[in-house]
Amino acid sequence: KAAEKHPHAGALWTMAYMIISNRYPHVEETEIDYGKAVEFLVIAAQKNSPAALNTIGQLWEEGHYPCENFRDSRECYPADLGKAKKYYEAAAKKGYHYAANRLALMCEKKNNFEEAFQWYRKAADMVADAYTYNKLGLMYERGIGCKKNLKLASDYYYKSVNQVLPDDI
Repeated sequence: KAAEKHPHAGALWTMAYMIISNRYPHVEETEIDYGKAVEFLVIAAQKNSPAALNTIGQLWEEGHYPCENFRDSRECYPADLGKAKKYYEAAAKKGYHYAANRLALMCEKKNNFEEAFQWYRKAADMVADAYTYNKLGLMYERGIGCKKNLKLASDYYYKSVNQVLPDDI
């Protein structure tokens, strides 16, 4: 109701996510209605949802962005990393750390570890996140994309564990 009657950005994104992840409505994966999901995402993005921008980026990255006439077709464009990056950057600019992590992963795939390191640093500045802290710990430990620094590696690993298991430290 929040998505359809009173277009709430979070509800719109949630509806799109449920469709894409095959949780609502329950259909076979080959029948996922990416067009319907994008309808929700476009409205959410227009309402300044960084999660929607990030998800649109993922659809472009994975080759699941529906073709022009997506309301009548389940055909999707091939993966387009340039378009994916554009959406991730827009979401990261709004402080969405998941998008910064996606950009870092894209850089890692291209063996551009210095830029990946910078995106992980930006993500860590946005939100305390165990995944990001762990990645930074690994990069500092091994000197990947940055100067090797075991003290910083240890600090980031500690932060990573503290985010996951704060009562077990």
